[in-house]
Amino acid sequence: MLKLLREGDFVKIENLSREFNVSIRTVQYDLDKIDYFLKNNGFSILERRPKKGIRLLQEEKQRLNEVLKNKIESYYYPTQKERQNKILGELFKAKGFITIEALASLLGVSRSTVIKDLLKVAQWLYKNNLKLVTLPRYGVKIEGEERTIRKAALQFLRENLDSELPFLEEIESNNLLINKDSIIKLLDGLDFKLIIDAVKKAEEKFHIYLTDKTFNAVVLHIAFAIKRIMSGKDISMPREELLKLKKYGEYEIAKDIVERLQENCRIKIPEDEVGYITIHLVGGNFVKEDFSSYKDNLFLVQIIAARLVELVGKELKLDFSRDKELFNNLIQHLGPAFYRLKNGIPIVNPILGEIKEKFREIFEACRRSVKEIENISEFSISDDEVGYIAIHFGASIERMKFFKQRLFRVYVVCGTGIGTAEFLTLRLKKEFKNLDILGTASCHNIREVVSGRPVDLIISTVPLAIEGVPVVCVSPILSEKDIENIKEVLSGIEKKVNSSLDELKLIETIMEAVERYAKIMDKEGLYRELYKILYKDEAVITKGDGQPVLKELLTKDTIRLKVKAENWEEAVRIGGRLLFENGFVESTYVEAMVKNVKEIGPYIVIAPGIAMPHARPEDGVKSICMSLITLENPVEFGNKDNDPVSMVICFGAVDHENHLKALSELMEILMDKECLNGILKSQSVNEVLNIIKNKKN
Repeated sequence: MLKLLREGDFVKIENLSREFNVSIRTVQYDLDKIDYFLKNNGFSILERRPKKGIRLLQEEKQRLNEVLKNKIESYYYPTQKERQNKILGELFKAKGFITIEALASLLGVSRSTVIKDLLKVAQWLYKNNLKLVTLPRYGVKIEGEERTIRKAALQFLRENLDSELPFLEEIESNNLLINKDSIIKLLDGLDFKLIIDAVKKAEEKFHIYLTDKTFNAVVLHIAFAIKRIMSGKDISMPREELLKLKKYGEYEIAKDIVERLQENCRIKIPEDEVGYITIHLVGGNFVKEDFSSYKDNLFLVQIIAARLVELVGKELKLDFSRDKELFNNLIQHLGPAFYRLKNGIPIVNPILGEIKEKFREIFEACRRSVKEIENISEFSISDDEVGYIAIHFGASIERMKFFKQRLFRVYVVCGTGIGTAEFLTLRLKKEFKNLDILGTASCHNIREVVSGRPVDLIISTVPLAIEGVPVVCVSPILSEKDIENIKEVLSGIEKKVNSSLDELKLIETIMEAVERYAKIMDKEGLYRELYKILYKDEAVITKGDGQPVLKELLTKDTIRLKVKAENWEEAVRIGGRLLFENGFVESTYVEAMVKNVKEIGPYIVIAPGIAMPHARPEDGVKSICMSLITLENPVEFGNKDNDPVSMVICFGAVDHENHLKALSELMEILMDKECLNGILKSQSVNEVLNIIKNKKN
């Protein structure tokens, strides 16, 4: 019954048989019972159509959902885990103590049962840095810092809500299903539609679109924040952190959301709350995004992405260095990931089990490779994060194999993020020669994306109902069952795509002409390049091989040891002067490096004791360059985590790519404690040059 409530269109009996792993006869018996229930409760029986299947009448779904809630809640006895969840929900919602008797009455169990459940609840709270306080005659309550309470409450929601389902869409349509109702009750009294609308309007205004996972997380964060504000539980943020966040584009988005909510909800939301919404936006993902969101970490993110490409490639014995799409996608993932790790924002990867099972070799290679990254970032990277990184490398491997023609026009919908969507897209291209993947979208904006466009099919990882367009719901990993379902739907779509055939015929004609006059060394590569030129299709763009290596940038002319500097600014100017005196940069570039530190903060201290000042190419870079100085006496840059600094490495880049090979080699040295200590203790430039040479060898 619940399955039919969720579906927007007809469901075939054989599909129900496969999904519930029972015979078709059993399904038919169950459908007869559902008809009996519907008829006795004043509803129309199931609508049946030959070759289409069965469905509930759309206009009766909302009323039926309410009846089902009452019926199920009347006869349903919660499990121990469900009781504990309900207790946690009540504790998070409460303004003070709750008596054990009140909890026993709410759950319909004995006092002793509640006490046993509270032991498990206390363990969960302790694991999330909170304390369960018990006071005789008063009861129990949660104790902890406001920021920690909110973080734990959101973790509680994430653990108990299926992150793959568009549950906020259900709230918006007042169609919340029973298994989530008790969880959401801790947010009762809120108009979710106002919050959802405020976030959507901000998306439209700033021309950005959040992935469903981020969209849901932001809405839940705002909802719980409003509940806490209404209870007089404000949150505070250090001034310097708020000032830094104000420089982010995401702060303007958060501010716009808050202004709309204040106007519509008639509630005063403090400025510090805007800061915390900004943190969730920066730590989230967008369907399409640039690198400006995490510009203060972009350099470190670029280095780590380049290093991962090299390390995972060595592990798997594959060359990923020419896949620019992989590199850019890693940056888009790692930028928000580091912000999440820094601010303690948890992430759950709902398909981690499948990734580990079906792509164990890739996952293990990524797990071993991020160990090196953990050393320099000083963050512990969870398996959930590693799973997402593995998806990007899995997608790159699929790209290496991929070249298929296209016929049916398809959109892919995925609620987890860009990596999962891309991986699913490439799996689809590998399995089906006749798909034209028009793009990816999140479930909350797919209707706007497909509106007015010729679309044959939507393939989604979440249940959807789009008027006029068939939808196939699949696993992000794309199982054999999913492939068969897609084939079945495609076989029923009778659509001619003459334009696609004409495109392919034209390319084939050009290929034949070229072959008559020249030998084609890479037919597949030429075919793809012609398609890209003629039809502006996206293709894998290769990186050039002419990138300078570290030993070409760090020479006896650009290294100085045991330098005396009174403060961070003098240290940056000394390193910058080496670049200027060797003709690599204009004097304006040195000033730009100093200005960057003053305006954006000491983000250039990328690891304990190591600073890497830099500025933009347009600030006066003539050619790729790098200088290295060690300091006689360490200086403070104002970075509480990584000060004091003993080594300053200045560099200048002409673009966003050509310096990455040298930086990857540099990172390998900096992550090797023996090499790093060797450079810091070196008395001569030749010693440093030998360390670089020997490490490379």
